[in-house]
Amino acid sequence: MKRMSKYTLLCLLLAAAFVFGSMTGMNAILRMRERHRLEEHGMVAVKSPVLAWQTPSAKEKAASEEEEANVPDEEEERSLSVEQIEKVIRYRTYCEGEILHEPAAGQISMEEAIAAGEDWLVEMGFLEGAEGETETAKDRTALYRRATLGVKTDLKRLEVPMESWYSFWTVRFSNEYLYADLSVNAVTGKVWDAVISLYRDIDSIECGPSPEQLELFVRLAGVQGEVEKFAQTNESGSLVYIAVKGSGLYAMQGYYAKVVSTGNDFAENYDGDEGAPRYGEKVIDYHLIVE
Repeated sequence: MKRMSKYTLLCLLLAAAFVFGSMTGMNAILRMRERHRLEEHGMVAVKSPVLAWQTPSAKEKAASEEEEANVPDEEEERSLSVEQIEKVIRYRTYCEGEILHEPAAGQISMEEAIAAGEDWLVEMGFLEGAEGETETAKDRTALYRRATLGVKTDLKRLEVPMESWYSFWTVRFSNEYLYADLSVNAVTGKVWDAVISLYRDIDSIECGPSPEQLELFVRLAGVQGEVEKFAQTNESGSLVYIAVKGSGLYAMQGYYAKVVSTGNDFAENYDGDEGAPRYGEKVIDYHLIVE
């Protein structure tokens, strides 16, 4: 009986030693692997969802090295045809998702997209001082900026990689009297969609329906086509359309205004005093659309 007890005790001790040794050894191996992994370094290449931009001159060069004398200038190289613009707009209209990505070769950088957005705001007359004067360097310093790059995707049939001009920078600007949300094409650097909110004395904001302003938007968007010399307005007058001749491409301008406060009172306390300043929000949006 005593021999059996000693034998059992010895087996238990050996089993405990084996278990302890196994745990200690495994922990040591795991620590060694962890230390090895932490010491590893390098870069992982992530496949871009868009193709690199290839300029017309680059395509011509690939086809024939002898035609380099006819290389178009940079503005021509980064332009899109009306047909290409229509195709992109149709695709984006039915997409439900978006993939964010780094700029592919040939696409503009974040800094360039922000600069393009600021220039557009100036040319369209939205970056002005609180009293209506042209914007100053101080105004730009007070302007908050942020931007992300992405390409729309059809979640039902994911099509990647896409052509580089399907990507857009979403660029946002804000200060005490303006908020702007712009869609800047990642190849051309042109604004295709914009929503502008203005916050100040609402009676001082002159942003009604304007076919001339809408035509300027079309030109700044890089549309190479003759604009029809007519505009269509809805019944309320809050929407204006203008057509690009010989295509299904249209430009739309919409706007609305709402009073937020009057003097020191909120809008619901407005007593109809016409002399009181009416502070509010005026929203103007521009879009390229396809029939």
